[in-house]
Amino acid sequence: MIKRILVSRQNRFLLILLLSMLSLLMISSTIFYVMEHEKLTSFFDALWWTVVTITTVGGYGGDIVPETSGGKLFGLMVIVSGFLMMSVTTALVSSILISRKLKQERGLSNVTYKSHTILCGWNKTSESVIAELFKSNESLLLVLVNNLPEEEIAEVLYSNKGGRNIQFVRGGIFSASISSTELMPKRPMLSL
Repeated sequence: MIKRILVSRQNRFLLILLLSMLSLLMISSTIFYVMEHEKLTSFFDALWWTVVTITTVGGYGGDIVPETSGGKLFGLMVIVSGFLMMSVTTALVSSILISRKLKQERGLSNVTYKSHTILCGWNKTSESVIAELFKSNESLLLVLVNNLPEEEIAEVLYSNKGGRNIQFVRGGIFSASISSTELMPKRPMLSL
């Protein structure tokens, strides 16, 4: 599973970023504990201060605050680095989610269904065929393979169960994108 996650450059970067955040958390907690150990009762207090500082939540009344000049300077560095890391993480996660959604809408993502029905092509009867398929089996997993424009396929997906149980692949019945074994079902394939 980890090998599959690391295939994508975005996922590798996200993993590196998360490990960096964990490292920042532990190193900052340790340094803060060493610098402010007179005020702290345990390492957990330093860890608490670091999490609150990195996430820019801020302290609560009577919460842990650095008292030495070195501790305050270190606190500023942790605030800035935490803010930058949280910003990059948020941007990266958003980018990954948007990228996946766009690939799905454009019919460029891999089919994740295992036992599904494929509906190849599109004509004036296709929408009624889809409606009948779902009427006869509400848990049906359907893969649409066609070259409809993005706006039309989005309308089709959301008018049928809100896009649930339907995946879209751009192409025709003989295109290379649908000839892979991952798309070929153990169930029926309909061509319109």
